[in-house]
Amino acid sequence: MAFRSWPHDYEPDLTTPQEVTESEFRFNLAAATQDGVDSQYGSALSASIQGDTVVIGTGRGIISGYAFLNDGPAGVAVPANTSSLPRLYWVVARLDVAASTVAPTVVEGTPASSPQLPALVQTDAVYDLPLWSCRRDGAGGPITQLTDHRVYLNPGGAVACTSTARPYNPLPGTVAYETDTGRLIYWHAGQWLTAADASYPSAWQAIPLRSGYGPHGIGHAPSWRWDAPGVVRLRGTIARTDGEALPMGDYIGVLPAAIRPSAYVNVALGAHATRGGNSVRLQITSINDPGAGRMTLWYSPTSYAPHWVSLDGVTYTP
Repeated sequence: MAFRSWPHDYEPDLTTPQEVTESEFRFNLAAATQDGVDSQYGSALSASIQGDTVVIGTGRGIISGYAFLNDGPAGVAVPANTSSLPRLYWVVARLDVAASTVAPTVVEGTPASSPQLPALVQTDAVYDLPLWSCRRDGAGGPITQLTDHRVYLNPGGAVACTSTARPYNPLPGTVAYETDTGRLIYWHAGQWLTAADASYPSAWQAIPLRSGYGPHGIGHAPSWRWDAPGVVRLRGTIARTDGEALPMGDYIGVLPAAIRPSAYVNVALGAHATRGGNSVRLQITSINDPGAGRMTLWYSPTSYAPHWVSLDGVTYTP
């Protein structure tokens, strides 16, 4: 038979009861579930150091289509480091399909002056779900630097993690939600990319204006915000406080250091036209200029001087 499907009550003869194998059932679950820890059950596999042992608390989770449960404290010994150099260690929940077990396991790293965590095993036969990591200095040093690497099951969507403990060895298209930043990220072309960030757009902040300049009553107060990482948006209408026309070549304010551009920015602005029309250019000086961040207005000397300009819609990358 070229095609087979499961789980059904019967084979296609509608008489013979269908038997579904472990590997077939695992395929269903692995495709339909996430790998991670249930954050709402027990202590969510918390950890503590007790002598030469890392003790894993109660909890449950899913690994590659298999569920597991720890209903009491489970200690796992971290081997003494006999080298003169420090080592890092993983503490993982290891699925061993042949043994029909999931158990806490320590994976020992290579000693080095700047030690790195070792590679994990993640195959169909043996699959490591990282939970914690720790360090032992040379010459039998104690266990230190217990670091959390748990990611959490999230039935509502992307796997839940933190910005410092993202999913290990993700597949292309893996989606994660960072609980500490509010970012939604995805794995593409060997890197994590941001799909959405709850901190953007940021709140509007006032643009410091030079003495003699202020907001014009017809628009927003001059202000800026981050639209997205690396994208600044400006808004607001600016006029002279004495009601006179805006002089050409005079800087009207200085942008905060955080949003000053690395190269000069030049954009056209909407402006008041007394007659004949105006073409007004806003120049923002670069960080390499002694007057970094200055906003200066330029227009043709033959034009009629505008009495206000609008920053609405101006965006640039610092």
